Amino acid sequence: MKTRIPKYLVSGSVALILAVSGIDLFAAPSRAPGIEHEDIGNRQALPPRFRPAPKALPELSKLKPDLVPLLHKPMNGLVRVKNQGAGAAGPSLLTLDCRKRGHRGGGGGCPDAPGLSRYSHPAYPDKVVIKIPALPAGKVYEHKLVFWNDLVWTSGIYGFVAIADVANTVDEAPGGETNNTTGSTLNTP
Repeated sequence: MKTRIPKYLVSGSVALILAVSGIDLFAAPSRAPGIEHEDIGNRQALPPRFRPAPKALPELSKLKPDLVPLLHKPMNGLVRVKNQGAGAAGPSLLTLDCRKRGHRGGGGGCPDAPGLSRYSHPAYPDKVVIKIPALPAGKVYEHKLVFWNDLVWTSGIYGFVAIADVANTVDEAPGGETNNTTGSTLNTP
């Protein structure tokens, strides 16, 4: 009986054992009892025990979110948060801070308006706080500030800083905490 051994098995003890046993890896099932084969065209595949293991799937614990705030430039009252991570994010908070360039004193120098109080939070005074719902991977939450159109801006340059997941309640992917802040400006004549 002539034994055919594939080139990739020529070295090593597996080829020696198969050659001594007289097993033809590409023989029809009736010629190689006890070894199951799968037909692939005109030749037989390797028995299941000689196939490479499938690639491992990523662990679910490694599928983490990555929250990123997005502001329009110039600022227009629209605030977005994108989960650019591989996992879902639970609910979180976003803060938006406004500062007028050259302003001294508390409050930042930005205008007040009715409806602004609904965005207050005792842990973040003088900031607008937006509740962000749970976000699946790849999704964006968009929020239009209800008071924005009622604001009366005096002449000047206003800077805005948004921080996603300000309370660090979302366990983000490695490096995910470094991109939680963004900024924008508004220049009024």
